Amino acid sequence: MSMGMTRAVLAAVLVLGLGACDTGGNGGTGSSGGDTGGATGGDTTGGATGGDTTGGTTGGDTTGGTTTGGGSTGGSTGGTTGGGSTTGGGSTGGSTGGTTGGGSTTGGTGGGGDAKACFNPLQGTIGTRVVQKMRSTDGASNETITTDSDTVVMRNTTFNGHPALEAVSDVSAVGSAPNTSSESTTKAYFEVDQAGYLFRNFGIITEVTSPYQTTVTVKIEPGQVVKYDLAVGASHSQTYTVSTQTSSPYPIPSQNVSSTRTYLGRESVTVPAGTFDTCKFEEQTTISGQKQTSVTWVDADSGLFVKTLADGDETVLLEASINGTPVR
Repeated sequence: MSMGMTRAVLAAVLVLGLGACDTGGNGGTGSSGGDTGGATGGDTTGGATGGDTTGGTTGGDTTGGTTTGGGSTGGSTGGTTGGGSTTGGGSTGGSTGGTTGGGSTTGGTGGGGDAKACFNPLQGTIGTRVVQKMRSTDGASNETITTDSDTVVMRNTTFNGHPALEAVSDVSAVGSAPNTSSESTTKAYFEVDQAGYLFRNFGIITEVTSPYQTTVTVKIEPGQVVKYDLAVGASHSQTYTVSTQTSSPYPIPSQNVSSTRTYLGRESVTVPAGTFDTCKFEEQTTISGQKQTSVTWVDADSGLFVKTLADGDETVLLEASINGTPVR
C-alpha cells in the first residue's frame, strides 16, 4: 500500500465531520491494483472529506490524527488571491485576507484554553446527521476535488472484535482533472470516550460504485486515538497498524504508523464556510519510515475540521450542517 493510500485510509476514519471518523472522499484504483487510493475516503480532516483520485493522480493524505484529502492550496499569495491562505501573527490572530477566490485566512496562534471545547459528544449519539461539502486543492497542480458527504450515526455494533458505533456516509467526489470523480458509501467504526475527551477509530468498510465497483476494508489496531484533553503545547503520541483488504487479487501489506499530535492553541480561521474559532493541531506522522507534517483547525462549536494543510496541499470546509442546523 502506498504512502498516499495509507494517508487516505487514515483520513477516511478520522472524522465524521464531528471530529472522529471521516468517511471522506473517494477515488479510483491504481493501475497496478495495489493502490485503491481514495476509495477508502479522502480527507478530511476530522471533518475532512476531500477525496482521492483515480489512479492516485492527486492522492489523499492523512497523518494519523489529522487528514487532508487530495490536496490543497492553489496559490501562495494568500488573502485576497484565489485559493491562497494568509496567516496572521500574534496571540490575538489576524483578521484580514481570504475574502476572495475561496481562499482562507488564519489568525495568530497561542490562544489560551485547552482543546476540550473542540470535542463534540454528538459523535456518539445515534441519529446524528452531518452533511458537508469540502474542497481539496493540490499545491503542485492546482487541481481540485469537491466532496459532498451525508453521514448518519446508525447503531452500536462490533468491528474486528471491538464494541463500536457505526456511521454510514454517502459520498460524491467531483474532480477538476479527468477521471477524478467517484461515488461511494463508507461505514466507519469508532468509539467515543466522553469522560476522556477522545475518539478511537477502528476502521472502515467502503463500497465504491462509480467509476468502478470495489470494496475496501480497513482495520486499525489497537485503534487510532484522536484526543482533545490537551493543554496548549501538550502532545499525544501513539502507534498502530493499518491493514487493508480489497476485492482486488493484489495483496496490500500492512503499514505501521506512529504519530505525535500537538495542540497549538485557539485560533480564528476564515474559510468559504465562514469564520470560526478553532483549536489548532500539528501532527507529525511516520508511516513505514516516511514522515509528514500536517496542521488542522477544528471548530470549537461544532467539532468539524474546517481546514487542513499538509505538504503544500489544503482542504477547506465550504458548507456544513449538523442535524439540519447550518454550521457557521
